[in-house]
Amino acid sequence: MSEIDLTASLTITDRAQSVLRSLEDDRDEPVAIVLNDGCCDGMGPVALDASMVGANDVRIGSDGGIGVYAPRTKASLREGYNVIIDVTEATGVGSFSLEVPLGYRFTADEFKDERGKEA
Repeated sequence: MSEIDLTASLTITDRAQSVLRSLEDDRDEPVAIVLNDGCCDGMGPVALDASMVGANDVRIGSDGGIGVYAPRTKASLREGYNVIIDVTEATGVGSFSLEVPLGYRFTADEFKDERGKEA
């Protein structure tokens, strides 16, 4: 895995970090977030054991010690974007993501920061 710092900023909300810490405590190992590329789990962020992050995923940043990754082929599409990872209550969601059995689903809000640009 390699690291690319393309995002303008990356934030994992306090609530999402709390769920991630709970997952780490329960599993006794670090977890990571992968901003999925549309396969199986759709486009939503997926929480995985950090050891399961794929060889073709690149680290695009971290917050609070939690690494955030994206597929190498999609990572550059996030250049200049602000990424906010949050969590919402969700039951009955079909996903491989670690938080789903706890009744949660991670979300990602991505937006371009246009402040400071001349019209």
